[in-house]
Amino acid sequence: MKNRLITSLIYLITALLLIVGPNTIFKVCEVMEKPMKCYYSTKAVVGIAIILIAIAILYFFTRTIRESLLLTIAVIPIGIITLLIPSILIGGCSMKTMACQAVSFPAIYVISVLLIIISVFNIFYLIKSHKRNLVKLNEAEQKNYY
Repeated sequence: MKNRLITSLIYLITALLLIVGPNTIFKVCEVMEKPMKCYYSTKAVVGIAIILIAIAILYFFTRTIRESLLLTIAVIPIGIITLLIPSILIGGCSMKTMACQAVSFPAIYVISVLLIIISVFNIFYLIKSHKRNLVKLNEAEQKNYY
């Protein structure tokens, strides 16, 4: 129960940071005559973050370690795609002094990398707890057998 609550909250908070951040906390470049690439990058990141919210909600309601493990594995490509959107897939302004390159994209990179790292650690935790449960189950079966 603790793992489900903590992990789903972490996923939810990172998703909310990815949605709210580029529009308020670490704003991208102001829209001039027409939107720039950084504007579209943040819109794509918002779309990915909405998927992450759905996964966070599903994760909270999981009942088995297998379900939790599958959802955690699904978060890793989401983190990778979120990392690649501003850097390779869509990009941003070419000048390094622009707001998107100086503030917004580095914040998105940090959030994405943290999301990937947390998911990898959660995978190891879930596998370890699954093995622990199997050992307990085997011990209980052996007690009942004899």
